[in-house]
Amino acid sequence: MSELAILHQPRIFPARSAFIITYVEGHDDELRKFEASGAAPLPVTGDLGYIENDGARIWYSAYGVGAPVILLHGGLGHSGNWGYQVPTLIANGYRAVVIDSRGHGRSTRDEQPYSYELMASDVLAVMNALHFDRAAMVGWSDGACTALILAAKHPSRVAGVFFFACNCDSHGSRIANPDSSFLFDEPIKKSGSECTSDVRDTLAPIEAGVGEAAPRTIGDFQINTH
Repeated sequence: MSELAILHQPRIFPARSAFIITYVEGHDDELRKFEASGAAPLPVTGDLGYIENDGARIWYSAYGVGAPVILLHGGLGHSGNWGYQVPTLIANGYRAVVIDSRGHGRSTRDEQPYSYELMASDVLAVMNALHFDRAAMVGWSDGACTALILAAKHPSRVAGVFFFACNCDSHGSRIANPDSSFLFDEPIKKSGSECTSDVRDTLAPIEAGVGEAAPRTIGDFQINTH
């Protein structure tokens, strides 16, 4: 492998219990406070807006100065989930950028089916608009899959990936239960004012996918990387 290839190879950091991105007040290791109240509000910024990409308007906001770190939330989430991490990154000299995935939060979507490749292209569009040559990625669940695919397809643009709670391979997934409303009702109740898209319309194709996937596994319809 050439020196250039080594330089552009993104570093991948799987999440481990000993690796903590930020220190949450009260040692919320079991996420009980997060489950009950959600994250802290994001800081106020004037550096925010929309980027048009492939049929969608993608919302982002940026904070601080320094090397860029892009935080990608999970499915049915939104950028407000990063309320604890953003101030910590700012305090440590990074430029934190949060993005609402298409069809989530403030971002729109068209009739295209969801795919991680498509969402990775949205992230790349935001990077281009902000003139980032490279950025580190922090990805949670769907955001982690998106970050890993972006790193695989555009290694020269990704400085590293910290990922957790992702599943790019459906082997070992549990059988979906289409009768359970917890997957959809709980995130809606907790989304609060941060989630301004029409959430029910957004969830309709996902709920349909759960029903169709019931004889198989959750992972079968969540991702198709082939």
